[in-house]
Amino acid sequence: MLYYFQRLKQFLSLHIMSTPIPLMPWAAKHQWQIEPTNLLIISIAMAIMGIGEGLLVSAKLGNAPWTVLSQGLAFTNRNVHWFGQLH
Repeated sequence: MLYYFQRLKQFLSLHIMSTPIPLMPWAAKHQWQIEPTNLLIISIAMAIMGIGEGLLVSAKLGNAPWTVLSQGLAFTNRNVHWFGQLH
């Protein structure tokens, strides 16, 4: 058992990134810091992803799992809040 643990430790030490994650110009200085620039970038990115999902659905090329969930919820005439209260 110790052999396998040592092999796993060796494997993980070879595959863990040794360089830090680079700081981007739009990165927040703290995780709870909200700036208008950050909100603008997130809003644009979410709009682009939403348009892409809509194009996938309208072209009948397939759906992402969350799109399938939202379509299924739309057919039941219920919202996500209702399903969250079932437990």
